[in-house]
Amino acid sequence: MAALAKQAINILHGIHERGIVHNDIKPEHLVIKDDTMYLIDYGCSGPIGIPSKLETPKFASYFGFESEKKDFESLWYSFLSLCMKLPWDKNEIQELEELNLRLKYSPENQLKAFPQIAPIFSELLN
Repeated sequence: MAALAKQAINILHGIHERGIVHNDIKPEHLVIKDDTMYLIDYGCSGPIGIPSKLETPKFASYFGFESEKKDFESLWYSFLSLCMKLPWDKNEIQELEELNLRLKYSPENQLKAFPQIAPIFSELLN
């Protein structure tokens, strides 16, 4: 899992170096073939610094960044969802309940819970 996370991070660094944010990182957009990670569906992507409200709420940035950091945070949530069920991953949760859960399960708290992949993401999220 760590090797795939590193590949995904490198992909994001590559698109960010070109001045683009993906804006909709989620597990469905992470494709693995022959141990190689691919990031697909750039339909919501745009220039760095331009606000976007198109991202999938379940994987959207906790802080609502308008920068590359939001992609990394969404990638972190995507990898968490591949390892476990996200605490706010329930269809019946209302927006306010979801916000409360997301505040409780901040990126910093989740990094502590997943030491096997946390070091890869901690520098990007802090």
